[in-house]
Amino acid sequence: MDSAEACSPRLALDLGCGPGWSTQLIAFVLKPMRTVGLDFSDRYIAEARSNHPKLEFLLHEVRRFPFPAGAPDLLFCRFLLTHLAEPLQALKTWADVAAPKAILLIHENEKIESPHPSLHRYYELVDQMQQHYGQLLNVGASLEANLAQTGWRIRENRTLALKKPAQKMAQLHLPNLRTWRNNAFAAENLISASWMSWRQHWIPLHLELSKRAWCAIPQGRLSPNESEPFRLANCPSRRSFVHQAQAAFHRRLPCESIQPSKTRCRR
Repeated sequence: MDSAEACSPRLALDLGCGPGWSTQLIAFVLKPMRTVGLDFSDRYIAEARSNHPKLEFLLHEVRRFPFPAGAPDLLFCRFLLTHLAEPLQALKTWADVAAPKAILLIHENEKIESPHPSLHRYYELVDQMQQHYGQLLNVGASLEANLAQTGWRIRENRTLALKKPAQKMAQLHLPNLRTWRNNAFAAENLISASWMSWRQHWIPLHLELSKRAWCAIPQGRLSPNESEPFRLANCPSRRSFVHQAQAAFHRRLPCESIQPSKTRCRR
């Protein structure tokens, strides 16, 4: 985004803006005449408007033409293509809707991995779920090939390797793991009804990803109820599971490597 700072866009769009924090970043760094966040979630749009009352947010499916805000000079896409079933079609739509000489900034994962067995297993499960829905976890690896089939021309393409502590990544991933209980595919294919599979795979995975939340209790950031990953009703190992989580606070976890791919394109 720093490299696009001199472009002074008339209209900047944040595609898949979520709660609006990336939209705020665009407005602060690039200072466009108009900054608009687009998202297809009513909840996210309401949250974004509450978080950033001075910015503009509109409900819109980002793969649908035309856009409600007009032809943008700059489009920002961060960790969005990985959640789209047809990223190539989205890129083509954005090229059609963009103003002449518009800039598209893309930030996606090219590769994400961890030597820690629980995080490694988590990424395997995420990959399975995304493939089921026609999505790609490491969509950044295919960006160049996809962009070559659109009206975009690559100006800059960088891969930046980042290493983050596994505990921090576990804290980031834990909310996703909790929501899988309400996902039909996860319930049928990833969460076995057998108690042996639950004990051997699901509980250890929750245990490792819950450590960061448990460690936050002494620091006053979470209450015990907030830190509990989920209620294990009628579970004979619930007490030992909690005991293991409490005893495992201070074991140091290895780092994982994430390689985000940052691509800057011009129409």
